[in-house]
Amino acid sequence: MSQETKFFCTSEAIALYLQKYMQYRKRKVFFGDPNNNKELRNLLFKHRDATRFLYICAEVRKDEIPSFMQANGFNYAEGVMYKTVPVDLKSFKLESFDMVLFFSPSGIISLKQNFPKFNQFKVRWGAYGKTTADAIIDEGLELHLMAPLEGMPSIVVGLDNYLKESNK
Repeated sequence: MSQETKFFCTSEAIALYLQKYMQYRKRKVFFGDPNNNKELRNLLFKHRDATRFLYICAEVRKDEIPSFMQANGFNYAEGVMYKTVPVDLKSFKLESFDMVLFFSPSGIISLKQNFPKFNQFKVRWGAYGKTTADAIIDEGLELHLMAPLEGMPSIVVGLDNYLKESNK
């Protein structure tokens, strides 16, 4: 790839990963707030001089960035890099767990595929990320834990806080 290639990432974690595994020198790596794509949209407008953008994504994803690029006349193409496939979990007795934590909306899709007639029982649900939390709520399940939030930067800290509060 050309040294002039610019990289626009949806989070700092992705930007740091790119910087770790590519020759950095003069390359430009930009990122925005992972919970709000407003910064990323502003960066894209600022660097609109690029002739063509490649949007690398998963097969299941939010349409916010592609919709934005299309609505604003960006010359872009999508590169689907991976597809998440649910594994067979039917041997698990889900109702025997106290809490199930999800890290992506794909986990909710897997839950529905593996347990189509499942109801919540006494299982508590936790989510890492707003999109995952929204997927839990959209399925009509009660969300008990969400991270990251202010004061809960990780799912581990969130789970620790939840257990402390629920055991009072």
